[in-house]
Amino acid sequence: MINSSSKVGTCRLLPRLGQSFPSGASSRLYAQHSNRQLTGIHSSRSSRQHNSSWQVRAEVGAGGGSSGSGGKGKGYSSGGGSSGSGPNSEGGGGLFAAYSNALQQHPLLVKALTTAFLSAIGNLICQVFIEKQDLDKLDWKRINTFTLLGLLWVAPCLHFWYGSLNKIVTLQGNAGALARMACDQLGFAPLFVGSMMAILTAVDGKSDKVIETLKADLPSAIKANWALWVPAQFLNFRFVPAQYQVLFSNVVALAWNVYFSFATRPKTA
Repeated sequence: MINSSSKVGTCRLLPRLGQSFPSGASSRLYAQHSNRQLTGIHSSRSSRQHNSSWQVRAEVGAGGGSSGSGGKGKGYSSGGGSSGSGPNSEGGGGLFAAYSNALQQHPLLVKALTTAFLSAIGNLICQVFIEKQDLDKLDWKRINTFTLLGLLWVAPCLHFWYGSLNKIVTLQGNAGALARMACDQLGFAPLFVGSMMAILTAVDGKSDKVIETLKADLPSAIKANWALWVPAQFLNFRFVPAQYQVLFSNVVALAWNVYFSFATRPKTA
């Protein structure tokens, strides 16, 4: 059965009204010419159908891709975030994308491991570059102590404190960042730094001197803490998404851990 488009294409090959069909050699040439025209018509129609098919496939593929990236979200609040952003989404495949995915699935564990690693690095930098210790004379007890403190004390404290702080202070913008920073540095920081000094003194076998150590060293440690952490925490609370605030603090804490490792080093007689 010939469709209407085929009829139109075939009729165009017929002689005009009043003309006769060619005969002999001319008829053969005419037939060849007609076959070429028919072949061109079918090829053109097939090409259009093929292109249309690919266009439909491309549109379907584009639609699938956009739906796959849906629900990514900014993740600016604790536990929020990027349900649709897998390893192959925007920025996927990189180290930070893998870290972000792991952070969403196991927030406390990832923060604890990150804090432990950076705490160890901070103490190592202090011993090698500040105290000028030879590599074969490193105090591995101190390194292990800072590592365990980061894993079991620092990360859990910061994780739950930042989560609570973002719920307590609901202001946004600069006012919210200033309020969080004030709560953090005036309320949390003195207690946290004091607890760290007390733990390190006790681990060093001087539990009876904890109070004496706090009286002697805590005021200067708090001043040093404010010099670094007041501006750092304002930036943290103002610009850093909630799930990355512990990570930001850990990066800044590389410098703080170097100082704190030096300030709490075992005193020689």
